[in-house]
Amino acid sequence: MKKLLTFIIILAISSLAFSQNKIDRSDDQEILLLGRKYYVHNVKPGETIYSLSRVYKVSSEQILLINSEEIKNLKAGTLLKIPVIDSTYKPFPISKTTFKIHIVKKRESMFGIAQQYGITQDELIKYNPQVTNGLKKGMEIKIPIKEQTKLKGEDEFFIYHQLRRGENLQTLAGLYNVNITVLKKLNSEVEITEGNIVAIPKKKLSEEQIYILQHNETQNPNFFDIDPNYFEDPNYPPCSKFVYDPSMKFKISILLPLFIDQNYDYSIKSLSSNNSPTYFGNSQVIYSFLQGAFMAIDKLKSENVNLEIKIFDTMNDSSEVNKILSNPFVETSDLLIGPVYSKHYNQVKKFTAEKHINVISPLSHNKSILEDNPFVFQANPSTLEITKFTSKFIAPKADSSYIFFITDDTNEQNKLSDTLKKHIVINSNNPDSVKYKNIIFSKFITPYQESLVENGNNIVFIPSSDEIEVSAILNNLNALVTVYDYNITVYAMPAIRYYTKLQIEWFSNLNIHYSDKFLNLSDKWQDMEFNKYYKQYFGSNPDNFVRMGYDETYYFVDLLRQYGKYFQFCINQNAEITNSGVFMKFKFERTGRTNGFENKMLNMYYYTKDLDILQEEEPANFDEYYYNK
Repeated sequence: MKKLLTFIIILAISSLAFSQNKIDRSDDQEILLLGRKYYVHNVKPGETIYSLSRVYKVSSEQILLINSEEIKNLKAGTLLKIPVIDSTYKPFPISKTTFKIHIVKKRESMFGIAQQYGITQDELIKYNPQVTNGLKKGMEIKIPIKEQTKLKGEDEFFIYHQLRRGENLQTLAGLYNVNITVLKKLNSEVEITEGNIVAIPKKKLSEEQIYILQHNETQNPNFFDIDPNYFEDPNYPPCSKFVYDPSMKFKISILLPLFIDQNYDYSIKSLSSNNSPTYFGNSQVIYSFLQGAFMAIDKLKSENVNLEIKIFDTMNDSSEVNKILSNPFVETSDLLIGPVYSKHYNQVKKFTAEKHINVISPLSHNKSILEDNPFVFQANPSTLEITKFTSKFIAPKADSSYIFFITDDTNEQNKLSDTLKKHIVINSNNPDSVKYKNIIFSKFITPYQESLVENGNNIVFIPSSDEIEVSAILNNLNALVTVYDYNITVYAMPAIRYYTKLQIEWFSNLNIHYSDKFLNLSDKWQDMEFNKYYKQYFGSNPDNFVRMGYDETYYFVDLLRQYGKYFQFCINQNAEITNSGVFMKFKFERTGRTNGFENKMLNMYYYTKDLDILQEEEPANFDEYYYNK
């Protein structure tokens, strides 16, 4: 019956051609798909499935099975996947029946014996007609043992077994002497029914390899060290083989909460009253980011990069985000910039899993958006990463200082303090000598005066990003320095540089340090040229959100130009990529085997007595112990 159906299908689809021409094999166009190699053959007039099977020395059934969607509309120009058959491929013989002898024990029944060997009572009677007269102790009966047919052959790493009626993973585990847990993990998405293909490992796999395979779109262990999420697209070259041609057009969708209608009303009111422009909610930073993105796009186009850009207003609304993600342009984009808010990334997770499109989270610090979201890039380091980074600068000073953590006793701030403490101990030269203490936030000076030491070096870590809270802490610490002559160095979160309620002398008196993704470019020509260009077009000086928009957009579109839409698999193979930003640098790493990428490139700055901002020198072997701990 199966052969007849195959023949009918071949007849039906062979009507595209009436003459038999010489077929050129496409041996030079190989792809990797689900751990197996395939040629990509471009169908030409006159070619049939049968003729292709003869040229490539594979069966018509194999071509039909692999190209079930393509053959529905087979015509000249259709791309077909043809299995690569090499010396490692071995067809298997047709199954035959052999027997095992079972000696009947006292009180055994036909039903029990059939159950024991996984056969039916009818099969037992077929090969042992004498049992119809009843079973007797000591009777010898034949048990049919079928040698299983492994119809799909094998490659270097796996045997591909086509399930027969009655087979399950338990029987295959026994047949191939493979751990049942391994089979379940490798074939977790395979429906265990007759005709489906099950992958059987030819060698013992480690727990890590099983985990990677379970979450991987390729089963080829050659790619374990590249990226656990590695895959290849049969219609697109892998990043290592991508070559940009200016005739290519990259499609980019920008998804931002612009609140266009509301901001239009605000703009009309501002113009009619001659007031400075106002924005709806917090959308001013979004428009700043978009202006920077426009500048990057303009520069890229001047470099002959062919771009098609569409901007979508998410309005910070989940239903609107869903609508945007179903837009045909978005579904076929090469890159998405946005959405901004972390609450929308569950929707993004489903979209990227299906469409395989990389998404840039441009402004969020929330690391949770990366969990099981392997196509997401978070451009801003998380607060947890900032804290770990800070610990590397405090650790070398820990032996000669007293360390204090000032928190509001919330879970979030306590978690950051615990992280800092852990990493200081890890990287300290003498962990047992580290002296630290937690202080609960207070608006009054007493708790700080009672805890800090008057004759010693005090290092204070403030995990808060609340300006009022930070201002109260610094006011009290400054009093300890100016009135009581305490020696204090403060390490704060990046936002401290942009607060407006802080006294300028606090920065020098308290030797304030902060980490930031931005480079210190206040005296560099790049910043001055950028400011001049921006002011020419927008009539004001750029803020850091403009700079973020410029650097992030240029960086990721440049990755498209270098490596194509699947640049994530080549991003860490070129050290120069980390130096490509004008205002900030990038170093992206996955936060977990199945997670997205976080930017871990930061710099540490401090204020001098003259209120100059200088970059603190990285500790010895900084990269080695920071990125590997």
